[in-house]
Amino acid sequence: FFFFCIFWGLMGSQADEEVRRALGALTSKGSSVTKVEALNRLVELSTLVPDISTVTTLPTFFGALRDLLVHKSQTVRMGALRVLRYYLRPTTSSGYVEDMYYRASLGYFIARSFEYMEGESSERVQALKLIRRTIEADSWRAPPLSAGSAITTHSTGIVSVGGAGSPTAVVQSSFALSNPSNSPTALAPSSNSSGSVPLSTPTPAATLHTSPQPAGWQAKRASTTTLLLQSNNSSNNNALSKKLFMVPRCIVQALRAVAEAIHTDPFAKPALETLSEIAARNPKLVAVCGGMKTIFNAAIDPYFADMQDPLLATLLYIFDDTSTRQYVRPSTDICILFSPLSDISTSPPNEIDDRSKIWEASVKAISVMLKSWTGLITLASDPLLLKSMVDTLFLPSWALRGIIIDGLFGIFKMPIPKDTNWFAKHGESVSPDGLDLPSRTYDERPNLMNNFLSALLLVFIECGLVEALVTVGETQAEGADTFVIHKATVLLAEMLHMSSSLLSVTQCAKIQTLPSLVSTAVTFALHDQERVGASHMVANLHHLAHLKSRTQQGQPQGSLTVTGANKWRRIKGRDKRLDKVDDIKKKMDFSIDEKQLLVKLQQTQVTENKDFRRWAWDSISEMLEGPLRNPMHVATVMRQTKFFKRLLSFLRPSRRLFSTLPLSQEHMTYAMVGCQTLEILLESEQGTVFIAESLFLKQLSEILKEEADMLEHPSTSRTSVSRFLDENSILKTMSKEYFSLIGTMSSFNRGADMLRNLKVFVYLRTLVETPGRLDLASLIITSLDYTDADHARVLFAKALYCQTMAARYFATRHLRTLLRAGAPDFASWGIDYLAKQLSDSDAKVWGTAVAILDEACDDPECMESLITKAPPLVTLGKAGFDLWLRFLSTDTGFKHLMSVSFVEPELEKWRNIENVLYAAHLEAVLEEAFGSRVSSATKRVVPIPPHLYGELTKTAAGRALFLEKKILEGLVEDMMNINQLPIKRRAALWALGNIGSSESGLEILEKEAVIEKIVRLAETDPWLSLRGTCFNVIAMISRTEKGRQRLDTFQWQTPNTPKPHTCVPLDLKRCSLFKVADYAYGGSVAGDEALPCDLELSTQPASSDHATLITQIGNLANNVLLEKATRTIKRLKTQKPELFLSPQLAQDVLVLLEHQPFRLAIRRFLFALLPETAFSTPQFWSLFPATTPSEVIMMTSGGVTDRTTITPASNSKNAFTLRTSNKTNK
Repeated sequence: FFFFCIFWGLMGSQADEEVRRALGALTSKGSSVTKVEALNRLVELSTLVPDISTVTTLPTFFGALRDLLVHKSQTVRMGALRVLRYYLRPTTSSGYVEDMYYRASLGYFIARSFEYMEGESSERVQALKLIRRTIEADSWRAPPLSAGSAITTHSTGIVSVGGAGSPTAVVQSSFALSNPSNSPTALAPSSNSSGSVPLSTPTPAATLHTSPQPAGWQAKRASTTTLLLQSNNSSNNNALSKKLFMVPRCIVQALRAVAEAIHTDPFAKPALETLSEIAARNPKLVAVCGGMKTIFNAAIDPYFADMQDPLLATLLYIFDDTSTRQYVRPSTDICILFSPLSDISTSPPNEIDDRSKIWEASVKAISVMLKSWTGLITLASDPLLLKSMVDTLFLPSWALRGIIIDGLFGIFKMPIPKDTNWFAKHGESVSPDGLDLPSRTYDERPNLMNNFLSALLLVFIECGLVEALVTVGETQAEGADTFVIHKATVLLAEMLHMSSSLLSVTQCAKIQTLPSLVSTAVTFALHDQERVGASHMVANLHHLAHLKSRTQQGQPQGSLTVTGANKWRRIKGRDKRLDKVDDIKKKMDFSIDEKQLLVKLQQTQVTENKDFRRWAWDSISEMLEGPLRNPMHVATVMRQTKFFKRLLSFLRPSRRLFSTLPLSQEHMTYAMVGCQTLEILLESEQGTVFIAESLFLKQLSEILKEEADMLEHPSTSRTSVSRFLDENSILKTMSKEYFSLIGTMSSFNRGADMLRNLKVFVYLRTLVETPGRLDLASLIITSLDYTDADHARVLFAKALYCQTMAARYFATRHLRTLLRAGAPDFASWGIDYLAKQLSDSDAKVWGTAVAILDEACDDPECMESLITKAPPLVTLGKAGFDLWLRFLSTDTGFKHLMSVSFVEPELEKWRNIENVLYAAHLEAVLEEAFGSRVSSATKRVVPIPPHLYGELTKTAAGRALFLEKKILEGLVEDMMNINQLPIKRRAALWALGNIGSSESGLEILEKEAVIEKIVRLAETDPWLSLRGTCFNVIAMISRTEKGRQRLDTFQWQTPNTPKPHTCVPLDLKRCSLFKVADYAYGGSVAGDEALPCDLELSTQPASSDHATLITQIGNLANNVLLEKATRTIKRLKTQKPELFLSPQLAQDVLVLLEHQPFRLAIRRFLFALLPETAFSTPQFWSLFPATTPSEVIMMTSGGVTDRTTITPASNSKNAFTLRTSNKTNK
């Protein structure tokens, strides 16, 4: 190590000397080739020089490079830019960037290199890389813009700004990175095969750990949150951190100009991405330069469609807090998103197509805004914004109406109808399969997505969306688009159905009656066309309401059997009307006489014909489900006909009738009838004897034995041609359904005894345990009935613990079906099986077991059974840990966790860090569910995970411990402290919501008047994302009857449902939830809040022509005076060319470019007027005063700029001063 240090020191000293020689070569007179070689050598030596200031002074370093930035050779300029970038390091970024931009004033020429040339020149690439390197340097040295937030550059090229749960600005670069920024490369331009321009090297990021891991997941989450909480430790944590932002104004102006050159400049997208990143960190700087309007315009431009989401995320981040919100013009900038929707003027077909793309971009931008609480509150705060979008449905443009209605489907997470037959298809497709069993308890869990949908409903109903959809839906005029009318009707029907379960009775009463529509439908004085359209819409709405009520899934009572014919039967308990019809029909069929029975039997054609293709299979099924449920009728049929004999004969494998039929949905009727037949026969002793005497069951046993022997002794078994259960037969023929018949036999004690006597269970066990036939294992596992603790459960246990992972997984997953079917005594044997599966070696198996246990523990009996087994849940990732926390909700579980010394240490962890982790994880899941990348037809379910405080306060002993630790006081203090980290405030809210979701926890909150404080925060807090959290917390508190009564006193009401999970304000006009306080715009150039100027124009022009020229250049920013000013400047260029060689004019032009929002073409025109020699004279550089970091743009807690007046340099011939706070910029 000693010799290594000596060697490295010698290398370092040699590198330092070479750097000095290379810098000397740059300042001496020499050819362009010599300078390029010196620049390349400096790049190579950058890896050996960690800090350039230890080799030479920064003024010397920048002085050697600044003349090269205006060199006539593009290769030299590009090399100088590369050297500046390679020596910008995290350890030296602060002083380096300050000297580069604010002492050496190199920012003007970096901006010139980026915007002056056209096309994809290498110089522009290097300039942009240096700019982005500066942004990264600012991330290294300065704290994030707001407390609890972070700017992170991910390895994928995505730069994200924001904390968990808050609006996140994401700038995703679509430009590849060809070389790392710290590796020397040649001066040739780098680009990828697609022609895209490389930007800068991303740095690795520490991201929130949101997915559960089996090992070390708590430590990773803790370290991540430590980084999150360390982002701001000042006393004023809620405000913007007072910091320097190193990107100068001149560069921001250049980025803005290039970003606005959409169709003419290939760097428009990377410039816009960079501008968006800067806006997230310093919105004031971008606002003063006019960049906010640029970002808004780009968000609805089809050219930037791939960047729309990150651009809007940046704007949402800015809108969230008052300190950044002031840099967006109120009721002006946000209107840009809605402005295309008011353009319906007649245009040629090609222009109409282009306008439709702009409409779609505008609607998508609004939809993205409405997928976050910040966006929803921002848009709803202005009474004209969303109403203007809704009012466009009244405009006579069917194309625009269709686009808006499609957007509304996406906003409400509804599938868009594909055709006008939606009502018929909807009625057919919603009938559930018998195996698609719903959870018996999931509906009782709150879904946070419903809270957001209820807020959306409130806002759009207030904007008149119901009336607008009625107007579109009842239209029957000539030329009307029937598909758009149909979609409007479907959307209205879905909204009405949704409102009945999400809104209060008072609010539903206002919209459910549809007075205008009903009035039109029954007013015969109106034109027939209007009345018919209204009547047709009323009929469709009624039809959908009927479908919804018929297919609304109710919970089946008691246990269900999911084997045999039950797979095809409708589950009872879901539709009471159909249940009643079935009961009446069953009584009628049961009481028919023998003559009627034989007539019906004859209609099946079974007794009349031996050919099964001529049998009436639907009639057979009706007979088996109806009259033959009467044992007397069964005896009559068996005594007088061959009905059952021919059915069993058809099923016999040796007949090769049923077994060789192709596997199809049409042939499933045969399998269903076979199961029904066995059910009828097994219900009576006579039928059981009939089955035993037939050849059907014996042959079925033989083919199972044959297949088992094939797996155990493959060399001595028959070929696959003669086998009934080989892989090909199971995949393509009805032989697969023999296991459904076996399942029907196992559902009856008589049938199970017959299977045991024929050793069927022995053969099935062999088929399950032997590797290689996963298809048979899955069929056997899902076909048998496990109601009785007999051979079927023994076989099931063998499948759970066999060597084949796939079989273990199928068996474990089938336990969920048995749980939802209400299998008898599941809390005993089912929980025991699941607890043993937690020790499985495969993560997929134990992960499935944890998920099933989580659902099963909604049943108190299953919870108590699991607690007694004390499984190692805490080692199974976050899902297992959440289930472990639920033990605290019972007295038995609390005692168990206290006995293992879990509760008190965990309370300290949650007080310090875990509570914040909980909020971060939950809000990350919410952000993913709200994200625009999620399909609009996907309505995500976002349940609330268990919380330590919420579970602890559900028992008397837990409440006592909670109050003893004085945790509630700290949560209330964090929630109300405006200077606290936003993530900690939201974490306190989530904790209080979990506590208040139970009756016992609500009593604790009432003592501190917490509900009143939460309601006040929901309506008045300046952080909009915090209001959304309060909305969710209020819904959690409304889960109890006492909570609903308390919230009712604050004019918040719940739906009229048995277990409401949402709570909304009764009157939006009185409630300030969706209102944002008025604020003064802080991004004005001429106002008192303007940024200080680095330089001002000369107060003593050199001549009258100089003054005229400056005036005309300023007029180039005015579209009215643009043409005249251009002619005047060109005339002066022709008549007095020496005027344009003045260093004073060169600096004045740079000052104007820094402060005026010129277009890119004008900026290039001005640069073209000045030769490179005007920027490289000593007289030119003497005009620049040496500024200090105190003049760099600052952001303070209130968003006000710190102003400092400086004295001009002693060698300056003209007075260049910063204006003070009582002056305005001219």
